[in-house]
Amino acid sequence: MRLRICYWKLGTATALAIASSSVAASGALNARTYMDAANELLLRDPLPRKSDPATARWLETVTDVQGVLGSGPYEASNMISLMAVCSMSVQLASRYTLEGFDQLKPLANDKVKLSAALVKLQTENAVTYQDELAGIMAFSIACMSREVAPMNEFLASLSPEQLTPIRRQGAAQMRDGIRAAILGNISLSSDVSISVENRKIIVSALAANIDALATSLPEDFRRYLVGVMEAQPSVSDADIRRAMSHITEVLRKQGPCNGVCGI
Repeated sequence: MRLRICYWKLGTATALAIASSSVAASGALNARTYMDAANELLLRDPLPRKSDPATARWLETVTDVQGVLGSGPYEASNMISLMAVCSMSVQLASRYTLEGFDQLKPLANDKVKLSAALVKLQTENAVTYQDELAGIMAFSIACMSREVAPMNEFLASLSPEQLTPIRRQGAAQMRDGIRAAILGNISLSSDVSISVENRKIIVSALAANIDALATSLPEDFRRYLVGVMEAQPSVSDADIRRAMSHITEVLRKQGPCNGVCGI
């Protein structure tokens, strides 16, 4: 089973279209520190490894949930900065999972072979770089969870005329990305190609943030996720089992489907 990196990503134009043009700086959101560290990692070749003291500090910054995201709460005015950070975390994950993509260029005219080779490449990279990816993925989960409330606040502030197709599309991208991320990380819990410690980092992050994330999910999809979890092979690690149990409990809660959930 492969480690799936499935997150939503909004381009700058879409983010600007969704959010207010007036952005108040958030004292809790340390966006500039994060972006500087992320850019350092993206520009380095070969890829920085967690075991390398020269680059470890950049990895520490881009996986520091509390130091970068703080405790919130976030408002609609913080959306652009928050989206930029979350989007950059996606780029970081992609940078690791797509390492070596240039080698696939000779297959550009054969979509079937290219697709198979891409899956193989991502699968191998996910295992090779799992120590780096685990923290990046955990950060992304936390970042996404903090986007839900300000997005809901922003959508609620719009008149029907202001809910333009591009704003609706952006909100739907966010919702669908959260759905994909949760599904991918749930599937990861029993993936034996990833170390127990790294699975624990990711699944624990999902459990810690599932309350906010679940509010973006329609009830039928919540039930689907519970079914996926119940069909998974049993996991021996007690911490992972407890995290999965908590995720299941939250997903089973009934709640209204408003804001980004109902877009």
